[in-house]
Amino acid sequence: MIQTYLRQLVAYAKAYCMLPKADEYYTFNRLLLLLNLDDCGPEEPIPSVEGMTGPDAILAPIVEYALAEKIIAEGQEEAFSARLMDTVSLRPSQVAAAFEEKKAELGLKGATDWFHDYCEKTDYVKRSAIEKNLRWDAKGEKADLVITVNLSKPEVDNKKSAAMLHKKPAGYPSCVICRQNEGFTGHGTVRDTLRTIDVTLDGTPFFWQFSPYAYYYQHAIIINTEHTPMIVNTTALRRLMDFVDQYPHYFIGSNAALPRIGGSLLVHDHYQGGLEQMPMHRADYRTVLSAPDAKVKVGILEWYNSVVRFESDDRDAILATAASVIEAWKDYSNPALGILAETNGEKHNSCSPVVRRTETGYIIDLILRNNRTDETYPDGIFHAHPEYHNIKKESIGLIEAMGLYILPARLNRQLFRETAAFLCGAPYDGEALAEDMKIHRDTIELLLARHGNALTPEQAENAIRARINEVCEAILKNTAVFAEAEEESFRAFILGCL
Repeated sequence: MIQTYLRQLVAYAKAYCMLPKADEYYTFNRLLLLLNLDDCGPEEPIPSVEGMTGPDAILAPIVEYALAEKIIAEGQEEAFSARLMDTVSLRPSQVAAAFEEKKAELGLKGATDWFHDYCEKTDYVKRSAIEKNLRWDAKGEKADLVITVNLSKPEVDNKKSAAMLHKKPAGYPSCVICRQNEGFTGHGTVRDTLRTIDVTLDGTPFFWQFSPYAYYYQHAIIINTEHTPMIVNTTALRRLMDFVDQYPHYFIGSNAALPRIGGSLLVHDHYQGGLEQMPMHRADYRTVLSAPDAKVKVGILEWYNSVVRFESDDRDAILATAASVIEAWKDYSNPALGILAETNGEKHNSCSPVVRRTETGYIIDLILRNNRTDETYPDGIFHAHPEYHNIKKESIGLIEAMGLYILPARLNRQLFRETAAFLCGAPYDGEALAEDMKIHRDTIELLLARHGNALTPEQAENAIRARINEVCEAILKNTAVFAEAEEESFRAFILGCL
């Protein structure tokens, strides 16, 4: 009987979602209402919830019942699941209060661990979907990159992201990360179980939450309470430093605040942070530019794109030094290298600052970016070049600039199934490729030339991964505003700011 699954969901919520025993009958009756039921059904043994990491196994039969009884229509499964979980979860104010209690009991890291686990248990952080993503480490000439094929989210079009910057806020909420999304279901979004924590950064109210389809462990999004466009300046840097002062176990960074180099959502000021150590974090200096006795150590990172690193235990000194580079970069031009700060009234230079705390002080990495286009590179001069667009055409944002790639789900079929079949002996005819496979023709023919068509499935997968690794490395090099051969210009720019 369906009522047994509802009882199991209540038991799950008591075990993992802090549902008070005093609310047990009330919550069960709310669930009956959602299923258009008016009795409790026969008493049946409730399956154990011990050891469950998420509610999927309980939700699935309830959603199937709702579909069969036409309580919901096809396509409404995710929204209905979220409504069920919201019914058994704590309210936002209760979660915020519990977070403060956990801080006192477990310490700050224990509290954030608890909050992340709670968001997984209530199915806001989609653990089961995240675990389906493909992920591997890629050996590179400078560092080991991390490559993921995200099977949860669609590709983001650069041109649509740019157009969004010029649209006036419309409707309610104004965008998908506004505070008003807490508990909102509409416009294709499902936020019933979204829970957030308040934080003040440089005197400005922010709040933070976990990403439902996380790109890395404890992927946090730190969001301005006001719907205001992203900006990277000295104020933003102070806010990032305030965050790591309050949450020293997390890194935090900002996308560059321009289309093509700034991620997919630029209309609302926000940052990204988390617990995972990114490949760029492990990089060392290529060149140290500061004097040995300087308050702030400054140097160029041994990395694929153009990164300046600052280290100091003096907050004011490192803030002032890094801010001077941010401000100088906005107006820097070097036509010989294709770097123009502005054309036809459009600004092109921005950067992605990334801030961490260590036992010895602060580390700030500034990833210098430029979003200019031309006839040869209409999607961006310092962007993935056209020969790599079959793998990655979307913006190379903060996370990828640090060496963690989020590749589109289409590659799972196009490369790991259809291209792999050619490498394992399926007949190949480049002229007869399906329309959405034509973008991969050069890649397929390259792989066939390298490896032939008699590979085992495992060998084919390894060959495809190796090619993706090469492309991801090349894309990071494409985004470098100063190529390695242009080291002197890079050094001169930084030294001019010190």
